[in-house]
Amino acid sequence: YPLYIRGGTVLKINGNDPPEQIRNILREAADRLADSDDSRMPRRPSSVPDTDLSETGFSLAGALQIIRDFRIAARDPSISIFRQAAEALDCSDCDLERLTADFERRESYGTLEFDEIGIRILHCRSEAIPVPRAGVIQGVGEGTISTCLLLSAPVRASQNETFALSEIVIALTEVPELPEILSRGSREEIQNVLTDLISQNNNH
Repeated sequence: YPLYIRGGTVLKINGNDPPEQIRNILREAADRLADSDDSRMPRRPSSVPDTDLSETGFSLAGALQIIRDFRIAARDPSISIFRQAAEALDCSDCDLERLTADFERRESYGTLEFDEIGIRILHCRSEAIPVPRAGVIQGVGEGTISTCLLLSAPVRASQNETFALSEIVIALTEVPELPEILSRGSREEIQNVLTDLISQNNNH
C-alpha cells in the first residue's frame, strides 16, 4: 500500500489492534512530536509558496475548506455503505465507481471502529476525489456503531493538506462532545465544533 510522503515520519499502525492500543500509539507519537525541536508538521518544499500555511505549518485555508465542504447523510440501507460514502463526499466532481471501490479496498485491510463511542471510520486515498473531504453517515445502526466518519483525500495529497482529517480522528477521543455531535448534530453544529478545533490548533 504506497505511501507518498517526503520528509515526514511514518507511523505504522496495525488496523487489527484494539482501539485503546491504537490510541496509545497515537498519543505517544504526538508526545514525541511535541517534545521535538522540529515544527509540528513538515513544511512545503521551498519551490511551493507557503503563504497559505498557518503558524503551526498546516494549510489553514485548506483545513477550513474541508470544514465548509463537510458532508452529512442519513444511512440508506438500500445501498452499500461504501457506495453511500462515495456519494456523500461527491460534489459532482468524483468518480463514484472508483471512489466506492477504493473505500471497499481500504476496508478489506481491516475495519476501524471505536465501539465505546459508536463511531466507525471509513477512509481511503483515491484518485477519484479531487481534494480532501470529510463527512458522516448518521443512523448506521450496526451493533454499537451509530455513525460512520468519512475521510478521503487524493493519493498525493500532502500532510499539510490532510491535517484537518487527521485532527478530526485524534479529536474523537480527545474532545468528549465530538462523537455525540457527529452522531446526532446538524451540519452547522458539526462545522462549528470542527472550526473551534482547527482554530485552537492554529493558536497553539
